[in-house]
Amino acid sequence: MKIRNFRCVLCKTEYDPEEVQYTCSKCGTLGILEVNYDYRSFTEASYLDISPDIKQGMWKYTNFLPIDNFKNIAPLKVGGTPLCINKALA
Repeated sequence: MKIRNFRCVLCKTEYDPEEVQYTCSKCGTLGILEVNYDYRSFTEASYLDISPDIKQGMWKYTNFLPIDNFKNIAPLKVGGTPLCINKALA
């Protein structure tokens, strides 16, 4: 999904998605940047492209992640951990 911009949760300053910025330059480490998606670029076809047979864990949701280049991602299994019932903790 295409990213419109990043916005500081405190001062609402917007940053270009091409900038490498993790926190707001005005608010410091408290100025977490939220991702603003371009929801108009989201289509039913991209929603239906979730393929649990091909991709596992969080990678089956690649259409919804703010990542443009997936070739440098480590081949680790991330997400998809099954939930187990533990009656001793219940």
